[in-house]
Order: sequence, then structure tokens, then C-alpha cells
Amino acid sequence: MAKTLTEDSHSSKRAILPRTRVTMADVARAADVSKALVSRVLNKVESQIPIPQETIRRIERIAAELNYVPSRSARSLKRGNRLNLIGVSIRTGIPPGIHQTEEEMLPSKPLPEEYRHTPVHDVMAYERSFSIGLIIDALWQNSNPTVWDLVIQHRPETSEGPLRGTDLGLDLVDGLLYMQPTLQHREYLNFVRSGYPIVVIGHISGIEEDVCAVGIDNPKAAALLVDHLYRLNRRKMVALWPYGEYVGLTIGRNRGFNNRLSAYGLEPLGVSFIGSDLSPARGYWMTLRMLDQHPDLDAMVVGTDDIARGAIYALQERGRRIPEDVSVVTFDDKPITIIEPPLITALRIPFPEITRQAVKLLMDLIQGKVHEPVHIEIEPELVVRQSCGAAMLSGM
Repeated sequence: MAKTLTEDSHSSKRAILPRTRVTMADVARAADVSKALVSRVLNKVESQIPIPQETIRRIERIAAELNYVPSRSARSLKRGNRLNLIGVSIRTGIPPGIHQTEEEMLPSKPLPEEYRHTPVHDVMAYERSFSIGLIIDALWQNSNPTVWDLVIQHRPETSEGPLRGTDLGLDLVDGLLYMQPTLQHREYLNFVRSGYPIVVIGHISGIEEDVCAVGIDNPKAAALLVDHLYRLNRRKMVALWPYGEYVGLTIGRNRGFNNRLSAYGLEPLGVSFIGSDLSPARGYWMTLRMLDQHPDLDAMVVGTDDIARGAIYALQERGRRIPEDVSVVTFDDKPITIIEPPLITALRIPFPEITRQAVKLLMDLIQGKVHEPVHIEIEPELVVRQSCGAAMLSGM
């Protein structure tokens, strides 16, 4: 039988958590030397005044016994060196003054029970860690033999005023990977002009002259999907976009979608911006709503794989055959596109290459090897599968 310790039974043996971390001053007191001498020994500062080896060994031994961990930021700032820290700035919240569509403001709801497959949830859990894993791998490839660490900073885009350097984590890092840029908050451009190394992952028109960026051409990518559907004789196309018309990625893709349809003499049957919930559940409920509004749609361009999988559930539930009645195409090409039939046609975004190039460019900026804005465009790849009907058409 398990024994439950009461408060009285172990209170006398309970460890007391230290209120503060061990400092260099603590090491100096224990070693009976000056703090300056401890700093010279532990930071391995060269000096014309020799330090006895016995003293060095004593200081190092006491520091180890006290579990002293040097403050990298304090040490680097004092010595004028780099911190060897890379920041990743991730957007949170919606900028103030944004008019959200009715669809964006709808509350999230779970998938109906019959669609809650364990494999889908497992794949989504993997995907959530995918981007950070790519950045860590790219850091390792680009930084040997120097060790660089990663700081994740969530920037509060709900802020009414301009974002400060501390909001972006610039006080903590040597350089910054800036993800999901929006139109409303462009303060990062001011910091670039002030000499801070920043690389944008993604693209917004009009920033080419100001900041380094790596990504795909989003308008061109969306146009490529429209071309593919047009060749499959689809004319009544709708789009489901993530986020809203404030995120650069969404703005670019929607513009490419509309412009390419216009070039064919067509208009979109419907366009919906569905907010920041990018789950299959959101795709399912928003597609049911789209079908109510546009029952004659024959093709869907969907902004992300997870939303597309949910859209397919909704189409099938309403009796629409895929791809015979409706073609579905999406962006990214993450594992959820092939987890179950129909396998989804996707524009594969080369995330590993984008990440590798962005990290390399940021390292070059930090080391002073880049002196003007560099834009690197990575080409996506159309991966044709079951959901669009290309194989069915070619077999006719």
C-alpha cells in the first residue's frame, strides 16, 4: 500500500529552495579572494599578472561545488562580445483596429466524434514542434564549432502602441528571425535601420529595400494552384484562408488567387478568412458554412493542410465526391495530407530550405558579412495527389 507523507512527517527534512542563484560574489567569499579575480579565472581572461595555478584550481573547485553558472548575458556585455543567442519572434494576438470578418469571429468548435481520429491528433502534435526543430537543426548546421542557443519570443501584436525592442526580444539576442509579419506592426524595420540583425521569414510587398527576407512568393504560389485547377476544368472556385487580411502570407495568397482568376475572366465564388484557429475542426465547420452559401462550388483552395483535411470531412458529409464533384488543393504539404484517403494535392513549401537559408543569412548579418538587404525566394513544388482529380482526368 502506498504511503502518503503528511506535512509533519517530512517537514523537518524538506530542502529550502534558495531565494537567489549563486553569484560570482558567493564564489569569491568562499574562496577568500576578490570578485575580480574570480571573474578573471572563470571567464579565462588573459592578464599580464599571472595567477598561481593553485589559486585557479581552488576557485574552479569551489565554483563547481556551489553549482555556479555564469551569466552569459552579463559576461558578454561586459566584454563586448556576442551572446551566441538567436531569437525567434512569433506573432500573438490580432493588431488593434483590425476589422474582423464574421467568420474570423466565430467561436471554435471541436470536430464531431466520428472525425476525431487518433492519428490526426498525433500528426498535429508532431507538426506543432516541426518549425522549431527545423530552426535548431539549421543552427547546428550553420554554427559549428560555435554553439548557438535559441530564444522564443512571443510578440504582443495586440499592443495599441508601437512594439519596443524588448517586445521583440532584442535585449536578449544577437539576431532575430521574425515570423508572420503583419501590415500593422512594422517596427522591426526601424530596428533593422538601427543596426539590429533581423531576417524576416515570409514576405510582404514593399519591404524589399529595407530588410533581409527568405520565403516563397505567395501571390505566385496561389496563382500556380489556380492554374492547376483551371486545367482540370474547375471554374467555380472558393478559398479558405488562415488568419485575416493583416498577415502578409494571407494577403499575398489571396491577391494571387484573385488576380489569376481575373486573368481567366473569372471571379472567386467565395473567399473566407477563418481566423487563427488552423485546425481540421475549423476547416470542417467553415466548409459547411461555405457549402451553405455556395452549394455549386467545384474547387477549394485551402490555406493550410490541417484546414484542408477538415474541409474534406465536411464535403464528404454533404455527399460531395472528391475529386469527382469538388477538387481540393492546399499549401504546405505536411504529413496530414497523406494520413488517410483522399491524399491531398498540395503546394509543398520547402520549410527545411527556407529555414536553413534564413539562419545562414542571419549568421552572416551578425558576423558583418552582409551589408545590404538580401531577398531569397525559394520555389515551392506542386505535389499532385488524389484530391484534385488530375489522375482521373488524365485517365479519361
